Amino acid sequence: MRGQVVDAASGLPIRDVELSLQDLHWEQAAEPVMPDSQGRFVFAGLAAGEYILSADSPRTGHVSYDELPDSGFVQTIRIKPEDREKSVVFRIVPRVAIEGMVRDELGDPVERALVTVNRPAWVNGRIVLQQVTAGNTDDRGRFRLGRLPPGGYVVCAAGQNGQIVPTASAGGPVDFQTRPIPRFYTQTCYPDAGGSRPAVFELHDGKQTEVDLTLGSAPAVSVKGHILNLPPATGVSVRLVRDSGFLPEQPLFAGTGQDGAFTFQGAPPGHYRLIAISSWQEPDGKGKSLMAQTSLDVGATNVEGIEVPLEPGAVIDVVLHGAAGERVPPESVQVGLRPAGSSTEYTQWARPDPPPSFRFTFLPAGTYTLVTRTNFAESTCIESATIGDQDVRHSLVTVTPGMTAKMDVTVSKVCGEIEARAVRDGQPVPDAKVVLLLSGSAKQPEDLLTDFANDEGEIRFTGLAAGRYRLWAWRVDNFGAFVGPAELAAAEQQSAVVEVPKGKHVTIDVPLLRSEGGSR
Repeated sequence: MRGQVVDAASGLPIRDVELSLQDLHWEQAAEPVMPDSQGRFVFAGLAAGEYILSADSPRTGHVSYDELPDSGFVQTIRIKPEDREKSVVFRIVPRVAIEGMVRDELGDPVERALVTVNRPAWVNGRIVLQQVTAGNTDDRGRFRLGRLPPGGYVVCAAGQNGQIVPTASAGGPVDFQTRPIPRFYTQTCYPDAGGSRPAVFELHDGKQTEVDLTLGSAPAVSVKGHILNLPPATGVSVRLVRDSGFLPEQPLFAGTGQDGAFTFQGAPPGHYRLIAISSWQEPDGKGKSLMAQTSLDVGATNVEGIEVPLEPGAVIDVVLHGAAGERVPPESVQVGLRPAGSSTEYTQWARPDPPPSFRFTFLPAGTYTLVTRTNFAESTCIESATIGDQDVRHSLVTVTPGMTAKMDVTVSKVCGEIEARAVRDGQPVPDAKVVLLLSGSAKQPEDLLTDFANDEGEIRFTGLAAGRYRLWAWRVDNFGAFVGPAELAAAEQQSAVVEVPKGKHVTIDVPLLRSEGGSR
């Protein structure tokens, strides 16, 4: 691989960076190199395959080749078996910075306020704001967050949990009989993160932008109640998690007394999930846990009298079976459960307990979608997954308190694969985001695989069981104008559909979507 590192704005060569090359397993594929005075570099003796090229320097931080707007994804460079040489130009875009001041409603600086920089992204079928970087204000209320790639951003500030807003002294007589209602800081964003799609402000090459934020406040609404069925001499963790649209917020935490009483102070109005977990170890060394989860709405008045009974979590043993009776290496398969209809809650993965068996432990009651991943290096795929007579690959998993069950997962080594090419007017589109629907429908997607096409517009999905699959492709706008369709169902007619026979390799062109969901 031969190439040159240049400044994307000026076109001048860059030499003060260290270049690294890794394979798709994130293993080092060659020794790091430094460009010469003209920014030129060479990695020699490479096998055919896909590679990840990156650069590091104190000025830029870590930069990936052909930067992608979604965090967690990197562009790859493909070397075909017939290639004797691959030429690339590594354009490093000048970094940008955001600085500013956070004040309270009286105009005074707020020390140690949490400031986050976020970008819109398309995750599991919906648009959310993903945190790119974060920091705290200093004793003057100032912050500076730098080394950001150009793009569209949302900057948010929040006070620390339980931080009371200072109040101005009132003129005239003071009424000592009436206690003032304290107010707590709430999260404030610029631009405002409300609306049907998150608005962003644009940061361009090498620019530094000043953003000043004034923390909002809300009355100190309290949420009070009791945790029931609390075992003696055990602790309990209670948290209040707000469902806040595009942007996840920091949960509120509370302790409990021996009677299980808890109090949250300063909860802004909104819809919440109250989650309580009590864990301990029995004398025989076995871990035990009780948990509870309930939904509640908080308005402008205190919420009191909540009673939340702790219940035993569910346990689901996962048993792996080889389709041909062979042993299945546990590291070749991942089995997870994600709360149905949620794109923001974490997937809970089955853990070795003990190896090579897998187990879901302390699983809260609810409805879940099965999520499976296989190690493409092992060339494995999930043929079936059942709990009793229920096919859980194509239906939701209902979990009840204290439930114990066994999930039988059949794993095959005869797997299919899709080699897709994102196209526009018949021409390949590098960097296109490609989504593969593994289970569910366009209207109700359950399990999705998401990745970016390589520098030739191609992408490969391996480890697929026989079946019918649907794919979409689009270009993500760096400045947030379009990060993906608001609903896959609206773009269903523009998707590509492919049938994958057992153990077969299929190729397909996937037409690019327009921002409004039509094919371009």
